[in-house]
Amino acid sequence: MLTKCRIEKILGLVKKEYDYMDNKPIHITTTHRGTWGAETRAYDYTLNVNKNFDDYFFIDFFYQYLAEEFNFDLTWADVDYQNTMNALVLLHEIGHIQQTMNIKVTREWAEEVKIAYNIYKTKSLFMGIEEQMITYRKISYEYLADKFAVEIFNKYAVKILAILNGTTQKEIKSRLAEVKKEVA
Repeated sequence: MLTKCRIEKILGLVKKEYDYMDNKPIHITTTHRGTWGAETRAYDYTLNVNKNFDDYFFIDFFYQYLAEEFNFDLTWADVDYQNTMNALVLLHEIGHIQQTMNIKVTREWAEEVKIAYNIYKTKSLFMGIEEQMITYRKISYEYLADKFAVEIFNKYAVKILAILNGTTQKEIKSRLAEVKKEVA
């Protein structure tokens, strides 16, 4: 489950990779229900997340998409299905923040982003649900956030899952070894 404290610890791992992520404050809002997202403003960010990501239709799609597009190791879903998804979706939203940390947020930039999403909306009217989902993931801002999420998760998976489970890295490594043994 995501809490403000756990999210701050994960942000700390990200900041090890991207020290400029300390340039602007990131305000964290967690709820039981609501919209996930990152809001970019000129002087700060807001990271909106739920305690758990619970769109299971999307989760099944997202795991497969990440495996196919970024060679994400689906073993992690067997280690901890819910918290792996929580981590990936959280890191995706942090990826949106990371994308904008080194640029000047202007009206022109916001308009460019809006146009990219409006083009998707127009095209998606004539697509099936799965094609819509894949096409959305291909919007450059979404694609880069997905790539960021997988890269950070791959590097810190054990630490991230230990944080989200409130357990030790040793316990996560043990669970990973059990899962790999079961698969073999």
